[in-house]
Amino acid sequence: NVGTWSKQNPLYPCILVNRIWCHTAIPLLWKDPFFNHPRADNATLLVDVYISGFSPEEFHALNIRPRNLYSKGLIFNYVKYLRRINITKIHDAVCFWLESKSELSTDVPIFQSLYRHFVSSAQNIEYIEFGPGSDSAINENIFILPSAQFNLCNLENFLCYGEPINNLYSTIAKVSTRIKNLRVSLVDGYPIFSTTLNDLSNLLRSQKKLERITLDNQTSCFCCSQDLSSALDMTNVLISLESQTSTLSYIYLGSIDFHNLFPFRQLAKCENLQELIITRCWNFGSSNYDLMDPTSFARLSAIELIFSEIPDLLAKTFFVQAGKSLRKIRIRQAPYGMFTETLKCFAENNPNITYLSASINPEEIFVLNKFLNTCQKLKHLELWDKNTPEERQFGELRYLMRLVETINVDEFLPQI
Repeated sequence: NVGTWSKQNPLYPCILVNRIWCHTAIPLLWKDPFFNHPRADNATLLVDVYISGFSPEEFHALNIRPRNLYSKGLIFNYVKYLRRINITKIHDAVCFWLESKSELSTDVPIFQSLYRHFVSSAQNIEYIEFGPGSDSAINENIFILPSAQFNLCNLENFLCYGEPINNLYSTIAKVSTRIKNLRVSLVDGYPIFSTTLNDLSNLLRSQKKLERITLDNQTSCFCCSQDLSSALDMTNVLISLESQTSTLSYIYLGSIDFHNLFPFRQLAKCENLQELIITRCWNFGSSNYDLMDPTSFARLSAIELIFSEIPDLLAKTFFVQAGKSLRKIRIRQAPYGMFTETLKCFAENNPNITYLSASINPEEIFVLNKFLNTCQKLKHLELWDKNTPEERQFGELRYLMRLVETINVDEFLPQI
């Protein structure tokens, strides 16, 4: 267990010490090799090693001979230690490999053969990620492979960017029902496949141990204005969160049009919710906040409200309900909002805050005294001037460093 949290480089000498150390280090080093060795030459060797473990039938089907590989004899069956599959990184490694094998045709279906080999031979895959570009890298659903029912049933982390394969989410719901961390980014503002949103709802309902959920409908990069007209209607997906109220501890909602149906009731029922992040969302609508259980959001320790048109009453409800549990707050609200009342709310309800990052108007800095006198455990205070242009380019240092630069703090600091 100690080795699991160690950096990779110190583990390499372990395999040379003795047999016991070697057998301890190898499973850790080969848990996620494509992430640990992204360089082209290393990736090429990795593909060689894995292909060397193919059966004679697989070699014949690919028309590859062992002499085409760098690897000689394998001491270990390395594929059985594989725990993490990143489709994009594996695809990149295969591209490097094909470039180094000029004698082979680029039409060799080595990528498809590799992930079939991984799913059939890896004993306990914990993590699968379809990163950007996966839609052009894979044309087969790995969750319908014969061995998926056994080797993907304990999947704990699933991250997906876009919609790489039709019916992907529906097949996952049938195979992997113990996912703890689910992250889905539906980009471009529209589903490629008509059943995607319904399949995603069913995937959420099928889970038994879901602890972290990230839903993102990003329609543009963060430095550009969003095309609000192209946002998806994710109402049914958000309603399905109610099936996970006993296990969810982390919720991230990004770039979502709530269509005036913010899932307040579903969030309020999450018994163990500890971290809530809402960024660049709009059309929250209104809810009856008096109908919730008195213990709702009682365990909330961190909240981030970033550039979202969230109603003041909703934000205040989060703060009041969280009470003494709240430790971390990040707020980047619309520029017209006043932070003074929010600070008073913190002082009255959240005395255990240790981290506060917020956007304020210059004149509001003088109301910090009461807050600072009440929140004695504060360790990090970060204030941003709301006069900083909204159209700032995040790549330009001069905008990143405009931290409260229009506020004269000379009169204020001696009072802290």
